[in-house]
Amino acid sequence: MIAPQTLSVTRTMRYSSLSTIGTSGDVTKGNAIAAGVDFSDTLSLRNVSTHNLRGIDIEFPLGKLVVVCGVSGSGKSSLVFDTVVAEGARRYWETIATASTAQRPRMPKPRVDFVRGIPPIVAVGQQTRREDRGSTVASLSDILPRLSLLFGRLGIAHDPDGGRPLVTHSIDEIVDALGAFEARTKFLILGPLRRSEDETSTELIERVRRLGFARIRIDGEVIDLAEVEPTNVDDRPAVELVVDRLISKEGIEHRIRDAVRTATDHAGGICIVSHLDSGEFKDTRYLTRPVCEQTGRAYPSLEPRMFRFESPAGACAMCGGTGTIETETIESETTPDLMEKVCPDCDGARLDEFSRHVRLGGLTFHEVMSRPIGQALEWLQQLADDLDNRFRPGSIVAGTASRAIPEIAIRLKGLLRLRLGYLSLGRAVSTLSGGEMHRTRLAGAIGAGFVGTCYVLDEPTSGLHPSDVIQLIDVLKELRDQGNSLIVVEHDRRVVEAADYVIEVGPGAGVNGGRIVFSGGPDDLSRCAESVTARFLGLRLDQSSKADLDAMEPSSIANEPSDFAATLRNCTRNNLKSVSVEFPRGLLTCVTGVSGSGKSTLVMETLVPAIRGALSKDFGGRKERAPKSPSKPQIGSTPDDDAFHEFSADVQTESITRLAVVDRRPVGRSPLSVPATYLGIWDEIRKLFARTREARTAGFRPSRFAFTSKSGRCPACRGRGIRRMRVGGLPDQIRNCETCHGRRFNRQTLAVRYKGCSVGDVLDMRVDDAQAFFESVEPIHKVLDVVVRIGLGYLPLGQSSTSLSGGEAQRLRLARHLTNEMQESFIVLDEPSAGLHPADICRLTDVLLDLRSAGHTVVAIEHDLEMIRRADYVIEVGPGAGDRGGLIVAAGPMATVVGNQDSLTGKLLRDVHHQAATS
Repeated sequence: MIAPQTLSVTRTMRYSSLSTIGTSGDVTKGNAIAAGVDFSDTLSLRNVSTHNLRGIDIEFPLGKLVVVCGVSGSGKSSLVFDTVVAEGARRYWETIATASTAQRPRMPKPRVDFVRGIPPIVAVGQQTRREDRGSTVASLSDILPRLSLLFGRLGIAHDPDGGRPLVTHSIDEIVDALGAFEARTKFLILGPLRRSEDETSTELIERVRRLGFARIRIDGEVIDLAEVEPTNVDDRPAVELVVDRLISKEGIEHRIRDAVRTATDHAGGICIVSHLDSGEFKDTRYLTRPVCEQTGRAYPSLEPRMFRFESPAGACAMCGGTGTIETETIESETTPDLMEKVCPDCDGARLDEFSRHVRLGGLTFHEVMSRPIGQALEWLQQLADDLDNRFRPGSIVAGTASRAIPEIAIRLKGLLRLRLGYLSLGRAVSTLSGGEMHRTRLAGAIGAGFVGTCYVLDEPTSGLHPSDVIQLIDVLKELRDQGNSLIVVEHDRRVVEAADYVIEVGPGAGVNGGRIVFSGGPDDLSRCAESVTARFLGLRLDQSSKADLDAMEPSSIANEPSDFAATLRNCTRNNLKSVSVEFPRGLLTCVTGVSGSGKSTLVMETLVPAIRGALSKDFGGRKERAPKSPSKPQIGSTPDDDAFHEFSADVQTESITRLAVVDRRPVGRSPLSVPATYLGIWDEIRKLFARTREARTAGFRPSRFAFTSKSGRCPACRGRGIRRMRVGGLPDQIRNCETCHGRRFNRQTLAVRYKGCSVGDVLDMRVDDAQAFFESVEPIHKVLDVVVRIGLGYLPLGQSSTSLSGGEAQRLRLARHLTNEMQESFIVLDEPSAGLHPADICRLTDVLLDLRSAGHTVVAIEHDLEMIRRADYVIEVGPGAGDRGGLIVAAGPMATVVGNQDSLTGKLLRDVHHQAATS
């Protein structure tokens, strides 16, 4: 099971007993049924009051695809993740708790009176924090442990010095080979003795007696140890222990295994099997440890952990398995900086020298991890065919392959179906977009093959081009048809219309939400007058929208812009195929294309560095070399000796004074970071409280009202307002501090009042409430007004920044840029509509168009058709992903894109136009 704070992929148990939770009274099964609750095939909740939810009652039909929608802040996540998933986690923890864990703190209960019918849950959610440095696509999709198992059990080691194969056999392989003898075949299992230079023949014989063996073989002759004289073994290089003498028949596998293990233990990993064939004994030599017979150099036996980056048994000693090392660069005498570069020892492969030279199916582990998903699947299929020919059916080793290979294959196919085939297994998670990370986790969940499970998904279409959404819907329906339930928090029109059941929370955000606006089939949703979502379904377009669609006719193509803020030529980063493109000045430009087509490479990794360099006077107008990655080297790709790619750029630095990059990174890494501090208004608020009569009387200065003030903060939580609770094997749980009840300050500080409210009360205020509360304080009111305009009025001023979604963090970052005095700026946004309800997207688009009208140049990587439709200029990258992308498919005003027959985006917009025209 998962904690809602981390939203990782894991699992709960099924509960058959009725569990009563909450604090507002017990609800028994009898009176629940009397109240009309139908328990058949439903997950039922009563009086849910989590966060802004208003005591709602709701049923989720099981075995169905259920979509939960509503505007941002309406209470969707409170219902799905903070109630359903959190209650499942709590029950799972209490189910597995034993006497050793009984004294640990209990997990907090969601605010709900009655819950019935929670199935096992697999929750896959968005998260703003990145995984650890060693995390890759393979580990996130749960492929890595199975791939490590294959290499550890079936790989062929090679001498790192000469590249010679070091053929070894596992105990299982040897047992399988001996089990293939014909019935009644006689054979010996022997272990060649290693004799030190100073060991005499007498000492050797005595050592064998102490080991308890009765026979040895000398030059092919088996002799009883009682008959052996020292002269028999003088100058004899081949002296072997006779561990066991056997006749092949059923039921002796365990005896064979014990004998082989004993022989290899006493012979340094070597075992000799001598079997009778056509009247004479024939020897077969097996090595369980890699040894180079030319040099005599021995290596450790292969194990799966030798192919795990986080394990000391396999990790490169220089970089610790991260593939990169930090080096210090001196920017000036006073400003040293740390930058990462590819580890010179492992060259980014992350493994130690020996592990890097193990091959399976002709490839090393790093070569498999470096290949795109599609090529990795082809390698796996060929490996399966090779192993079928290499091992007899039913053998132990064949069993290992038969379990691991299908599990890897189903996850690779899941990644392909979710349009992630352009990724490599070794791609660092830190380089993935939020949508890519989310779908990678989803592929791992699909590969688990659960039945009777409830999959809880948070915005699975995030980062997907509309043309890819249909494939995702097919995956979701397939999971449902396998006997699972799905609860999906989603806004995409196609997903809502494909649902079996729709629940809309709202109608507004914060105190204006928290109610069930609608529950039922998607066809009935369009007739719900109170539904905000219904206005964006199907063809219900208002007249202004239809007028905008009419402007998309090819006959109404606008003039091409004549003034460009930036021009890029011959861009070859990653999959870009020497493309050239212009970005108009003073317009809203949307860069679109399928996931993996090269949008982020073009904008975030080429355009942004070019503008940043031009503004610093280090780049403008001449050929330069752009770094291969904006932050850190990408591990998992094939090493490239040339760490830079040349391109040329012309940037109008005379008309651009500032670059603002607004992405989905967290806006804070500590619970001490909240919207009020991030936006810069908390200092003003602290000054207001310090000027009150109570504060002046007590001698409190503004610093008293800082979270870091030892004199003012709560001593128990040290100003965080929360306590972290460790619960065994589950992720840590977060709960409000019992001392200050989440208000962060001590009793004396909270006693100070401004307009009747304490600092704790102010932190609990939503932005739109605080906007009215501080109406007379211009510096604060001005900032809050911007936050309300971009649709974040529902956020509490004191909400921890670490709990914000990626979309909320991005809009909060945009708000901070907007509150600064900006001259003509170049503003870049990375998928600003991701995770937003269509109503919120319209509001955000209005803000971006206002920025354009104010003279700023705005470039947004975007998939939402509504924002693309309203943009001044569109650049489509594609046509496909990975190697099939990297070209400029279309560039120009909307009508130009609509008229381009090669444009996927244009086709979708033409379809919308046609539907609207015939509605």
